[in-house]
Amino acid sequence: MDREEIFKKIENERGSRLITYITGDRNPFTTQIGDDVVPIINRHLENIGIQKKISLFLFTRGGDMLAPLRIVKLIKSHTNEFEVIIPLFAQSAGTMIAIGANTIIMGKLGELSPVDPKTGHPFNPRNPDNPKQVLEVSVEDLNSYFMLGACLRMKILKLKTQYTV
Repeated sequence: MDREEIFKKIENERGSRLITYITGDRNPFTTQIGDDVVPIINRHLENIGIQKKISLFLFTRGGDMLAPLRIVKLIKSHTNEFEVIIPLFAQSAGTMIAIGANTIIMGKLGELSPVDPKTGHPFNPRNPDNPKQVLEVSVEDLNSYFMLGACLRMKILKLKTQYTV
């Protein structure tokens, strides 16, 4: 059975139109969810038109954290029923896409993951081994940094009040 026959079989069994989004996870060919796919998904949606139900076959280790919102919004503008089919991985940004669906279908090995948004900015720290590489900073890291600052500030204030009479 070739790829197109498999897609048609899934469409028939799910009673939907199928879109596949697969990102690579093998080095050196890893790819991630990104904004560059939004126009491609839009082109596919425009070709199939408004549908009663759309299934997204999704395999990804994650990626850009803004793209999932655009992808979900775009797909939902073409259907009343959006489902995600997860045969293996839908991690991080993939989990966000799945959460945006009306239904999540997972195989035995299907896996969602915590969402770990990262921020990239020219002022981010540089990799000490490769100064041209800007490191991403996790939102959780930033939150922890601010919490540490708040705790230290409270301890300093407490020390000041103990020693001022």
